[in-house]
Amino acid sequence: EEDPDRRKFILNVGKAVDTIKLQLPNIFHDSSLDFSIFACAICVSDTSRNRIVLQKSVYSAAVKSLCLAASLSSIRPSIRIRKIEYLEDYREIQCLVSVVLPDSVQVYGSDGTRSALWEGYFRFGVNNEGLIQSHTFDRRIPPTGKNSVQSSRSWLYSYGSWIPGPSGGAFAMTELP
Repeated sequence: EEDPDRRKFILNVGKAVDTIKLQLPNIFHDSSLDFSIFACAICVSDTSRNRIVLQKSVYSAAVKSLCLAASLSSIRPSIRIRKIEYLEDYREIQCLVSVVLPDSVQVYGSDGTRSALWEGYFRFGVNNEGLIQSHTFDRRIPPTGKNSVQSSRSWLYSYGSWIPGPSGGAFAMTELP
């Protein structure tokens, strides 16, 4: 017999993964986003230890303002989810994303060069109910290739399946169209 709290947790995490997968690419163009996947307070941070805790209503207003700003601007950014997965060991949904900006808008890359492309992770930590309680912006992307060392947070490559692991497992999806 399955624990009802565990079942609710799994359903909420699954809904969060599906919602992020469907809505994140449209965040600059769709104002009818689903914020039911978030806890009542969300800690927003980056890897430089900048951090702020926002009420869900403030977080959702900030995200919706991105859509409004994009609609009023000639700048049309887009987000592409390259990979998404839930890592049970870290209780995180990790999204490897590319944010494409117009050539007139340049951001500094991790190597110090300027580009119209921001790449990195959006990491969403979940609470005991499976609701998102944190959102971290992370520019660090582990190296890939034959000679690189595998990250402890390495990506899994099975589309839409639960992969058992020593301390639970991970829900994983490969590159999205």
